[in-house]
Amino acid sequence: MKTTTSFDFLESLIVLSCVVGFGYTLYSFLTFAASQLDFVQIIFAVFIWVIAWQIIGAVLFFAYRLGSGRLFSKANK
Repeated sequence: MKTTTSFDFLESLIVLSCVVGFGYTLYSFLTFAASQLDFVQIIFAVFIWVIAWQIIGAVLFFAYRLGSGRLFSKANK
């Protein structure tokens, strides 16, 4: 008997890949450009990076749930 959880394996992989991708791209950007930016520009860049990766994660979640047929199922209500 399969139990229903809010996160399954593929959703966990999506979250993990987004977190790792976010961390890696932010680290590579900051090590490359930190010497040329002041504090306000770095904070703004981090904010934009967070927004971009949240959008990427939301699109991946939506596409996965839509593709798996779980977006409009009664089990998620």
